[in-house]
Amino acid sequence: MRSLAFLGEGLRDDGANARFVILSCPYERTACYLKGTALAPREILAASEQLERYDEKLRFSPVRAGIRTAEIWYPNLPSDDPESVIEAYRGFFRRKFDPLSQVPVLIGGEHSVSLALVPLVAEAYPDLGVVLFDAHADLRDSYQGLRFSHACVSRRLLDTFPIAQFGIRSLSEEEARLIEQRSLSVAYAHTLKGAEGFIKALDEALSKLPQNVYLSIDVDCLDASAMPDVGTPEPFGLSMFELEAMVEVLTKRKRVVGFDLVEHAPLSPTKASTFSLARFLYRTIGLIAISMGWAYPPETSFVVGK
Repeated sequence: MRSLAFLGEGLRDDGANARFVILSCPYERTACYLKGTALAPREILAASEQLERYDEKLRFSPVRAGIRTAEIWYPNLPSDDPESVIEAYRGFFRRKFDPLSQVPVLIGGEHSVSLALVPLVAEAYPDLGVVLFDAHADLRDSYQGLRFSHACVSRRLLDTFPIAQFGIRSLSEEEARLIEQRSLSVAYAHTLKGAEGFIKALDEALSKLPQNVYLSIDVDCLDASAMPDVGTPEPFGLSMFELEAMVEVLTKRKRVVGFDLVEHAPLSPTKASTFSLARFLYRTIGLIAISMGWAYPPETSFVVGK
């Protein structure tokens, strides 16, 4: 099987000086509807080989900040129990990046894979908050007998970290009650339309979070018409432009010290969704690089938010 690296084979190992490390977690065990998220890491890495290095909006090449790609690992475990797999991947990831000097970028896999990386980032940044973009609240304490199901990822994070959720439009009555009882920062998708709506929602939610945040993007936060290739495609969601704009504002307001992109099921023969996500991932790397002061010549006049 061909070894892959983000942006191409020549960038497999950029050394310890790389500011970004691409990690993969091709795990899919608890997905309820459409299968295929285990294929996403390889497909997104393959699609990234076709990207231009220069970003016309940011006016620099984010790859100049240094991007290293760790190998895709498939653990040989006696059980595919989510908690066991997550623990195994956590041990693997621990050896692949330095959280104090590098930003880990995780490609999943189902959403439960976030639980393998967030605690590692929190070891370096104990004041960490988590920002989630998702169609689903994922606030169940357990689902189908599993506490580490993809349907429980936000609840498991909430056990330890302050969180803010954006784009939500599918949840149970139990989850709705929990949001009300605990006054959780949840911005429903229908409230985020237009610049004024999402900037207001972001400002309100982010004011409750620490400066260092982990960004988790379940790509079903996007409307099903824009991103049909997901485990559970939901209507009434965000556009790619809206998601990108919100991430821009987030990188201006907070310090993003890790992020993931999960729940893509690359089943369409057109590859349009996969390529779009590779481009979005690269744009997000660029936004973080600028916010960190890692944008290298040519100079950028990037301005975000108000």
